[in-house]
Amino acid sequence: MFPFRLFRFVNLALPVGLMLTVSACGSEPKAAVSNAELSRQDLPLVSEARVEEITEWMPAEPQVLYPRADDRAVWDRWYPTKEGQTVIERAQVAMGERPDILTQALYDDFKLTGDRQSFEKPFWKRLKNLQYLVMAEALENKGRFLPAIESYVSAINDEPAWIMPAHAGDRKLWEDNYDKIDLGASIRGWSLACTDWVLQDRLQPETRERIREEVNARVLEPYLEHINSGVTGDFWFLRASNNWNAVCNAGVLGMALILMEAPEDRARIAAAFELYTQRFIEGFGDDGFCQEGLGYWNFGFGFYLVGADLLKHATGGELDLLSTDKIRAISQFGRRWQISGNHYPAFSDARLTDKPAGWMLDYIAVNFGEGTISPVPNLKAGLNVSLLDVSLPRPEVPEKASASPLALRDWFPDGGALISRRHPDPNKGLAVAMKSGHNAQLHNHNDSGSYVIANNGHLAAGDLGRDAYVKDTFNENRYRSQAINSFGHPVPLVAGKQQSRGAQARAVSVQTDFSETSDMWEMELTSAYDVPALEELIRTYIFDRAGGGALEILDEVRFKEGSPEDFGTAIVVLPGYKFEILDEQSLRIRNAEDPSGKSDLLVRYEELGGQALVLNQKPVIGIVPNDPPRGTRLGIDLAEPAEEATLRLTFTPWPETIGETASLD
Repeated sequence: MFPFRLFRFVNLALPVGLMLTVSACGSEPKAAVSNAELSRQDLPLVSEARVEEITEWMPAEPQVLYPRADDRAVWDRWYPTKEGQTVIERAQVAMGERPDILTQALYDDFKLTGDRQSFEKPFWKRLKNLQYLVMAEALENKGRFLPAIESYVSAINDEPAWIMPAHAGDRKLWEDNYDKIDLGASIRGWSLACTDWVLQDRLQPETRERIREEVNARVLEPYLEHINSGVTGDFWFLRASNNWNAVCNAGVLGMALILMEAPEDRARIAAAFELYTQRFIEGFGDDGFCQEGLGYWNFGFGFYLVGADLLKHATGGELDLLSTDKIRAISQFGRRWQISGNHYPAFSDARLTDKPAGWMLDYIAVNFGEGTISPVPNLKAGLNVSLLDVSLPRPEVPEKASASPLALRDWFPDGGALISRRHPDPNKGLAVAMKSGHNAQLHNHNDSGSYVIANNGHLAAGDLGRDAYVKDTFNENRYRSQAINSFGHPVPLVAGKQQSRGAQARAVSVQTDFSETSDMWEMELTSAYDVPALEELIRTYIFDRAGGGALEILDEVRFKEGSPEDFGTAIVVLPGYKFEILDEQSLRIRNAEDPSGKSDLLVRYEELGGQALVLNQKPVIGIVPNDPPRGTRLGIDLAEPAEEATLRLTFTPWPETIGETASLD
């Protein structure tokens, strides 16, 4: 094994397979250029002067703020809490189990069937059980969890590789991926480093030595090899602007700051984190909007926060990557993205249930003064972030958390998104999220011009969120999913065609008009459709705050003279919702989970020139054809082709609830 210091003088010829067209998915895109071309796509090299400068700031020995098991003042405080006891109970279950079996056959299942869960479920369960055991040992301080911890550490170290099969690329055998870094490898190595940091000499000497050997060989040495040679190779995340960049670089940094003894070695990794994560931050607009959605804000930006925080404290505050206005804006995204009633728009690959991570809200409250820190830390998140959360200062007498009023409007001009709310109380009346954007964004859906509606604290209609993650979700078959292509989104069909793929297919913001009483956003969708006869397609959102609130959507289409075409728009009904046709121009959307009817919507639809409309109901079929439908598409279509038309949809709370809602003001 090379000593770490030797790598700054070594420039090895590397296998090259850079993925230039990164789609920010759960698996890697395929190589788009030849090896000869790839060899010219060199990484920017870490500045030797910067390494020397950071070395001066590094302590002589590794030092991070994570509390060790011997820091009894920290752990004894949380041992008697409900949260602490829950972790111990889960650790007791893990202690009675053997690490789940992982085999080459399970690893191969992804390539054979496209199923990710058969391998990934036991893969992540191993790490989750190790986390509970380590946290429980620190809380209880009796030594009874140590044998199980040793067993899990050994099992993870014995794995032929730490990366997930969905990220293996052309490396066919599990063991062929031994020295490759992905999301799984970075989190696995970081978790082992944290285990070593927390438990120290409570672990067997040979266990601690094995952790260092495996982390070095699998992660730190290959990482240094790439950044010192300046060739990206299959470490494409170093040039990416998506969550992989932050997660992988933060994981490597976390391992280095704990396990690398020489300050100059830690400084080299620190300089690389500073350099390469710039691309990740550039992926956000100055308004802080996250194209990848809230779940990936939790994941990618969350790991960036942890890495930057470790780096700030390791350098005595000298290297502070958290003090910019842009970082503050990104940190505010989670709170600003709330649409209503603790619900968040599920654009792109976000889930309908995604919410800001509790530990991130704690960190942002302490370090950016946004919100209120929770009374107890999250002891059940990933090991690295739980250790950060438990290290945050908390008042001895917990402050009473109160829901802060939301703004009437949150506008993201760089990200191309708008949230309009009827009332600062997120549970009163209508609220809507709208997006423009283009069809090649990170974790893209073909959804330019999409929207989400909430009513009285409940989601009511609109975007269905992410589809299942299987092999086809991240290859050339991705857009066969109606939940990912535009069919399953509340956007028009033009001449029977869905929206096109690619950055050229976009919703272009034309004008906005915002006031205390209403918000108007006009956007052009013409380029989103490859229809030769289409001359113009304008979508206008008008949100009125009067009464219980109202959303009006106007779709104005114009085709070439003498070339009438089919045209229609859509309402997407979420799972668990039903619709009831009232007459030829109205329907009711009902939430089966809210029998009070307070979240029901009245929808009116018409063509302003008097042309006849028909209602077409179809299920939205996801990437796995035999799975239940993801939702229901209600097509509001012209009965006959036309040269021009203006369709109007109007959404209001169900009339019987409007008076009650308005009276709450």
